[in-house]
Amino acid sequence: MVEVLEGCACISVTIRGTIIGKIRRGGYVFVTWKGDHSPRHVHVYRNGRLVVKFNLEARVPMKGKASNRVVNLIVLEQEGLL
Repeated sequence: MVEVLEGCACISVTIRGTIIGKIRRGGYVFVTWKGDHSPRHVHVYRNGRLVVKFNLEARVPMKGKASNRVVNLIVLEQEGLL
């Protein structure tokens, strides 16, 4: 199944899940997937490209690099949006 993120130039492919959260903030798109693997994490895109896959439990990048700005924007978790 191919999911096109509306309003974003990125295309994401998923087999086992659907998007459960997509939030735009600060020029980034934050996406979480239902049925995604552990640990709980968020995919962060900018200009259609994956910037970082960020572990929300350990608060560290799993793939890519998280700038201070991205980490600060991940307050979405605290707002209950991720």
